[in-house]
Amino acid sequence: MKQLRMSAEEFRKQYGEKRSALKPGKKAKYSNEKIEVDGRGFHSKAEATLYHELKLRERAGEITNLRCQHHVRFKTEDHGKIHMIPDFSYEVVATGELRFAEFKGFETNDWLRKRKAWKVGGPAVLEVYKGKEGYVRCVEVITPGAP
Repeated sequence: MKQLRMSAEEFRKQYGEKRSALKPGKKAKYSNEKIEVDGRGFHSKAEATLYHELKLRERAGEITNLRCQHHVRFKTEDHGKIHMIPDFSYEVVATGELRFAEFKGFETNDWLRKRKAWKVGGPAVLEVYKGKEGYVRCVEVITPGAP
């Protein structure tokens, strides 16, 4: 039987240590600049800033289990099956509540559709952040099922 998965070591051997998502000289679709922090790749400097803020909250003991790119699947009657990958997920220490955080630099039609669906049937609270490198702020807290 053919092996469908490869180890990280096999991948690095076959494709090299680092691969850029963009070809040299090619501009990103939304003029964002990809960046790497703590060995993790982020789509923009502002998203990396949000990661830093969440890491500070984790060190302070406010949140725990900070994860990047947590795949979420849910279904609603109006929107059907939804597959979304919020930028971050974490648990609030005081309540044990799972929360998701999403940085938005540009609102696409796909995001607007997923946002509507999350309001109806998302699995947990979703915090939406906006801002620039060095400064991000929460602009919306989406609580599923809330009017």
